[in-house]
Amino acid sequence: MKPSSAKAKGRETENLAADFAALCTSWPIERRRTNGPKDRGDLAGFPTWLAVEVKSSIGELDKGMDQAMTEAVNAEAQYPLLVCRRKRSDVARWYAGMPYLQMLQLIMELDGYKGEANT
Repeated sequence: MKPSSAKAKGRETENLAADFAALCTSWPIERRRTNGPKDRGDLAGFPTWLAVEVKSSIGELDKGMDQAMTEAVNAEAQYPLLVCRRKRSDVARWYAGMPYLQMLQLIMELDGYKGEANT
């Protein structure tokens, strides 16, 4: 893929992710311009505890997760979230993930963790 078309696909992916999130949540989600080494994620309008990185391919998982974690630090967000586009798939079926430990911490926080496990 040519560099210009890779950038165009990245912008398109970020715009699709932003539009879908805004539609589902009614939040003012929008694509954020890159900000060099102090980048705070690709999408603005999510709760401040979340930094969202968007990648146009699942093949960018490792690189994307590293970026998401760096951007969470830059944004002073507690959790990074990586959204990856799936080939030939509706945006609703794209992948989203975060480091396992942080996902567990988020689940416990949202659940008001009581020290009990679902067995």
